[in-house]
Amino acid sequence: MMTLSDAERAACHREALDGFLAALAAAPDAAVAFYPAWRVRDLAAHLAAVHTMACVALETQATERPSFEPPVTGDADPGAIAAAIDAAADRLDGALDTAATEVWAVLPGRHPRAWRRRMLMEALLHRLDATQAIGEPTLPSPAEARDGIDEFLHLHARKGLAGAGLTGTVELRTDTGWWHLDLATTEVARTAGGRHLRAGTPSVVADGDPVALWAWLNRREVVGIGPVHLRDDDGTGARFVTLLDGLGRPA
Repeated sequence: MMTLSDAERAACHREALDGFLAALAAAPDAAVAFYPAWRVRDLAAHLAAVHTMACVALETQATERPSFEPPVTGDADPGAIAAAIDAAADRLDGALDTAATEVWAVLPGRHPRAWRRRMLMEALLHRLDATQAIGEPTLPSPAEARDGIDEFLHLHARKGLAGAGLTGTVELRTDTGWWHLDLATTEVARTAGGRHLRAGTPSVVADGDPVALWAWLNRREVVGIGPVHLRDDDGTGARFVTLLDGLGRPA
């Protein structure tokens, strides 16, 4: 299976948050490698804020990005930040139970359940950031990583491609499935079982296990994970990597 069910995402979300909160309790002032100016506590405040934004969007049936008040800052007591994350996660569960059939979301489909996956991916990525900061990096499972690759391409790569002027095609290949990204149209196709997705030869092929590809897309460097093999026929891969390097940094 290429993506998780909503119930699986809900369970994985809570597990990822628990891991994050354990790292926050252990070393709130540890430096976060991917965000050089941030401590784990700053990352925790960010996690509380994005969960709150999701809740506000769902609760108000927003039709555009909502305004909201972040519940806590990174300078707050770590226990208070943890409580804010727990409260926002509980609030998200309730908001999803009563959500409208369409709401502003970070994906074009505008389905409320997009927020479940978005918050899962926030939790998985930042659990890695926080646990890596304390020297005990925790990676997603292969199933979570496959779901994360799928969301990354439908969200971040498409978002970043808007106006980038790139052409060519990128194919990501894992042991259980492939994704094909057209850089010009931002169209994403996927298939299970490694069947060819499109006629012709892609400009770029990135091949690795799901966890390695997920980390590579998110530009996280983790000791001990498998390599990603990149075939770049015409420089499209280098341009795509430059695009990836510009994604995911805090404003």
